[in-house]
Amino acid sequence: APDVAAEYWAQAGPVLRRQAEGTALAAVWGRAQGTREEICTALKRRMSREKAEAGHCIQLLQQLGEPVESLRGEYLEGSLVKLSALLINGRQSVLPGGAAGGGAGAGAAGAAGRLGDLGSAWWPAAAAAASGFLELFPEARPDLQAGLAPLVADLLALTEEILLKTPPEDFAEALRGVLEGPKLLDEALPNAEL
Repeated sequence: APDVAAEYWAQAGPVLRRQAEGTALAAVWGRAQGTREEICTALKRRMSREKAEAGHCIQLLQQLGEPVESLRGEYLEGSLVKLSALLINGRQSVLPGGAAGGGAGAGAAGAAGRLGDLGSAWWPAAAAAASGFLELFPEARPDLQAGLAPLVADLLALTEEILLKTPPEDFAEALRGVLEGPKLLDEALPNAEL
């Protein structure tokens, strides 16, 4: 429904705005602006939830007068928030005292396995986010790199912290996600130097 509403708005909005100036249609124009905001909100929600629909939603939002810079920023922020949450939750499970810090598999060996799990989940998610963003906004690669850099640095610092406490026989488990993951991100974002 937002698709059809956006298309009607794109056609009728400019005409209504011109006709509304100084006439009784000014109140109608005001209500129409509220409807436009509701359409934009619905499309932005859909853009962030359904990545396959993001390009179409962005086109419709632009027809509704939303600036591409704003849409790009919102899309990137949403992607980075999801990656950050994945990293925060993973950090809590890996570090001693975290959500999965105790019980069976506790200690350095357990942390190494959980670090491997985190890397195996985070790197593909980062690669998918980078690929999706660049598909929609290829000119904004520097923004993407700047947003990903601190997250990559945080994951690598966590990896180093855990490796320093991990017995050598458990390194393979800890490095499981770290060795393969950056290759995925590099495929999506070549020469990023992250």
